[in-house]
Amino acid sequence: MVKGKLTAVAGPRALLGLASGTLTLAFVIWVYRDTLTLGYFYDDPGNLFWAQSKSFVSLFTSAQGFHYFRPMGFLLWKVTVGLMGTRDPAIYHLLNLSTHLANVILICILTLMLTRRRLVTFLSGIFLAVHPYNFDLAYISTLWYPLSTLFVAATVFLYVRGRDSATVYPWTILASYLTMLLALLTHESGVVAMALIVAYDLISFRSPRITRRTLLRYIPCGVLTVVYLLWWRMVPKDALVLAPHHISDVLLGAKLFLEGMIFPMLWSLTWLSQVSGMAAEILVYPLSLLLILAGLFVAKGTRAAVVFFLCWWALGALPALVNLPAGYILGSPRLFYMSSVGVAVTWALVVDGLADLAAGNRKALLAKGRQYLTAALLTLVVLAQAVPFIEERVTAYRRGSDVINVATAQAKNLKPGSTLIYLNLPAFVPLGPRRPPVDFLPLHPDMESLLNVLGLGDRKAGVYYSWDFSRAEAGDPKKVLQWSHFVKGQPIGIYELAKRSVLADKACLFDFESWRLLDIDRDRIPDEEPSSALSLVRYARRLVLEGTAAYLSWPFEPGISLPKGAVQHPRVKTYDGRKVLVLPGGQDSGALYLVDTSSDQSSLSGLRRAYPNEVQVLGGKGPAANLAVIEVRNKYPPSAAPSHPLRARLGSLAQLIGFDLDERALKPGETIHFTIYWQAVSPADVDYTVFTHLTGPGKGPTGTKIWAQADGQPGGGSYPTSAWDAGEIILDRYEIPIAKDTPPGTYQIEVGMYLLKTMQRLPVTGPSGEQPGDRVVLGTISVIQ
Repeated sequence: MVKGKLTAVAGPRALLGLASGTLTLAFVIWVYRDTLTLGYFYDDPGNLFWAQSKSFVSLFTSAQGFHYFRPMGFLLWKVTVGLMGTRDPAIYHLLNLSTHLANVILICILTLMLTRRRLVTFLSGIFLAVHPYNFDLAYISTLWYPLSTLFVAATVFLYVRGRDSATVYPWTILASYLTMLLALLTHESGVVAMALIVAYDLISFRSPRITRRTLLRYIPCGVLTVVYLLWWRMVPKDALVLAPHHISDVLLGAKLFLEGMIFPMLWSLTWLSQVSGMAAEILVYPLSLLLILAGLFVAKGTRAAVVFFLCWWALGALPALVNLPAGYILGSPRLFYMSSVGVAVTWALVVDGLADLAAGNRKALLAKGRQYLTAALLTLVVLAQAVPFIEERVTAYRRGSDVINVATAQAKNLKPGSTLIYLNLPAFVPLGPRRPPVDFLPLHPDMESLLNVLGLGDRKAGVYYSWDFSRAEAGDPKKVLQWSHFVKGQPIGIYELAKRSVLADKACLFDFESWRLLDIDRDRIPDEEPSSALSLVRYARRLVLEGTAAYLSWPFEPGISLPKGAVQHPRVKTYDGRKVLVLPGGQDSGALYLVDTSSDQSSLSGLRRAYPNEVQVLGGKGPAANLAVIEVRNKYPPSAAPSHPLRARLGSLAQLIGFDLDERALKPGETIHFTIYWQAVSPADVDYTVFTHLTGPGKGPTGTKIWAQADGQPGGGSYPTSAWDAGEIILDRYEIPIAKDTPPGTYQIEVGMYLLKTMQRLPVTGPSGEQPGDRVVLGTISVIQ
């Protein structure tokens, strides 16, 4: 390499350099101009809120609540907000763009220092500015990647200046250690800084390359890197669960980074595939080799620079290849930022070399014209691949930002303490047909963190994403959800829409066709057919907002109540209608039930028995055919008449007022089906467990009288005692399987409640005040052959 000593150049060349630098910066700003008007995306709100909640010191001592130890990015956010006094996302986007501009400037200076070629310097800045995978700058949390690259580039620049200059040696070398430390504290990829320094010394054409003095300079670099890695492992942080990492991930990830290196040639893949008969994925490798050989062949006096920046590309890719599965790399274009520096300078050197070949005799004026014309044409080929790609991605970010901005505006218009639900919000923004790395952009923000970041933490927002429905919650969407016609893509079913919408003071529905967020209570849904179904939803919401208590029959699985992000409403309760029915008691304003009759056929029949003359059922058509909006106009007292009345009080919690028993004579291997009628006496702040035992003559060496049992919280866990209100009647269904080795005879069914934490049972009091113990005998059954 050329000795890294910059000299002042006066006259036309200096003016030309200033003009080219200004043009480069203006070009960067033009390409990314729309990013300054974007909002928050994906985990931006969560990351920013986490930064706000930490002190300056704790950023460097703990990463609890976050998956990585990256304090410098969070520190920069905190300082920026403190100085600007605003949480406007434009400030954060400006920070990203400014860091990118700083990288462009510094790489231009470093390239000029190492090559002495002004054309290479100019092209390096242009190609880095528009590397297509750097479009992720529109995502605020990308900051760590350009910031760590900036510190790494500064480390190399300062090291080269100090190594090759006797006058400034001590201070620049010390400064390079500082920037290396900053790079390490910004992102894990900062570990490549030392490797780049060593690569420079090994590749340099200076002699000798490695001296004793050089080795002494490596010692502080090695110490900083080792101490950082040890500290990184010691700092407490949340575990990050990723897919298993295999050698196939390394190979596929390497292919993705090779695609990033040959991006100006990606347009030719389809054509070459048709001509050669080879798969486009295979052609990536010979094209990459062709680029490397071309760089070494045409570079002539700058071959050392070609090798060095190819090393930069490889070292920048290495941390991601070693640690991350290919799927994660594919969905995270920001991981390419560090390596894009090597790609940009390599392409600049190749274009410069090809332009030299076209010029021939560089002293002739015509040759000079051929040189610059060739460089201009090749540069246009590169830009023609990169700029439309970036604009397409930024446009997609704009579409997503519009949705989030409207959602945020809806929250701002709410009164403090109010709740808002966003339904069917798109989790991803689809992209156009251009070549990946990704064909979608993650959109779904943590709305709760977003409101906190914006100073709206006194409002509660729940978000239900269409993507989450089809993959996480529904499992098999065709089986669980009935798709509505008035939303496109992967829409929310009408029953899902109904039961979620009543949980909040305000509910908004996203329409994929018009790409709008609609107010369910006020806006007209575009398609006409399901309007009657939507009217059911609006009617249910109006009753709840007017004070009517609502009960939602919600399929329940152990450990899962409402979906993640659900908003709790004081007048809305959920239960699993397959296992329990809740009859409210005491209020005079009526009650509302929302039931999906495709999965719950018991609630409607149970309500008609309890309120034979007071039940009005509204049902939809088409996509709402299975939605039943059941209004109980005068709900107290219900006609809850168990087939076997009984009176027993369990502590101060509830009364057992009776039970239904399907069969009294069963065979071994069959199941006892019965329903317990509880009536809540007073609210409880703990969840009691119900035990149901089948008892008989003693068995085995222990003499236990329990032959079968089934313990669990009421409603199979869907309606625990902490949710009970005084006066409610809970029809709780139970099943006790009879073991096949149970001998014939007469057996008793005993029930009671206990607190799982202490195993302490609630005392039982009879109708006359007697206290028979801690269990209630429902009756007897016969086990027959």
